[in-house]
Amino acid sequence: MEKEPRSASDAEPDDHIPEFFEFRLFYVRIEGCNIDLSPAHLALRYIRQEPYEHLDINGNHMPDWSGSVPLHQTRIDRERSAVTYTSTDYVKINECGVNCEITEGEFTVARANVGKWLCDWKTMEGIGSETDMRTGFTLQLHPESLLPEFMRRKEGVSAHRSIEVYVAGCRQDGMPAVMARTKPIIDHSERLLRGPNPFNRGPGGRRGRVCVVSGTNRRYYVKGRECSKSEYESSPPNLL
Repeated sequence: MEKEPRSASDAEPDDHIPEFFEFRLFYVRIEGCNIDLSPAHLALRYIRQEPYEHLDINGNHMPDWSGSVPLHQTRIDRERSAVTYTSTDYVKINECGVNCEITEGEFTVARANVGKWLCDWKTMEGIGSETDMRTGFTLQLHPESLLPEFMRRKEGVSAHRSIEVYVAGCRQDGMPAVMARTKPIIDHSERLLRGPNPFNRGPGGRRGRVCVVSGTNRRYYVKGRECSKSEYESSPPNLL
């Protein structure tokens, strides 16, 4: 994830006293997944990208640019095909923030960012961020589309697929803060094979044809309407 603009300049003024945020709880809830394939833990990697960013993990300052902690599986909800992973490791950052990567093996499940911004909360909300109004710290969440097997759509599971990240902690003065963000999961395997997206209008307001693949299943659309395979194949390939 590319570095986001920060509220602090590259050169901090000498008289500036930075604000710190301490993570006490970090959990990830994945809904609509294949819980029978879900691993016992994920990994949570904290990444510094600038020298003025501060990162302590469990009381140890990270002189390198990153540090990792485990996310342990703590709950399974079979009714919603959901699984929750939790970390209670103590993590301390300053207002310049830190990037986070949630991973399973070689796959990155999602990327997140926690930091403090100069923008007003309405602006941050408009770009998809959750801000704790008491502390001013903000959480951003960006799910990935190339997913591990347990997060790919399972045939017969109709649950809404989403990922939620919840962060709880406090500011250095003890002011508590809670931030949560939920985003839908879009599997890379649910790809468009041919033709324009039926949900985007083409010239003249007409809609094209498309085949959507999810695992071994295929769904066919012509002009935004789901149809049979024969109708799809008989429609012009360059239909707009």
